[in-house]
Amino acid sequence: RVGVRLSPLNPFNSMHDAAPATTFPEIARILSRYPLAYLHLSYGGGSDEERAELAPHMRKAFDGPLIVNAGYDQDSAEEVLQRDDAEAVAFGVAFIANPDLPRRLAEGEALNTPNAKTFYGGGEQGYIDYPAMGEMVAAT
Repeated sequence: RVGVRLSPLNPFNSMHDAAPATTFPEIARILSRYPLAYLHLSYGGGSDEERAELAPHMRKAFDGPLIVNAGYDQDSAEEVLQRDDAEAVAFGVAFIANPDLPRRLAEGEALNTPNAKTFYGGGEQGYIDYPAMGEMVAAT
């Protein structure tokens, strides 16, 4: 089985949909005809208001497992799950900066701040040098 990922609010490479609350629920309805493993919605690039407007329409339109991501913290992820807007919330950037993210969330610990300047740079800086909980950071 396969999953499908859609980014209805992401303006990457100047892409834009004038009516995502109309277009993307229709796409989700069509995808519901297929035995997908999941539909993954990346809400990156959208405002909290746009995400809040679109999310319930997507949940109603898609019959299978729904995963959302982009910009969620622990509280907003819990809200999504409580409202049944999705079965799961994926954390991308938070995992880059926090190698022990599940433990941090479970224990209510502070998160490391991601350094976007190091993303996609090809080296270890920004990928394997974030400290886990309890580790001391050497002065550089």
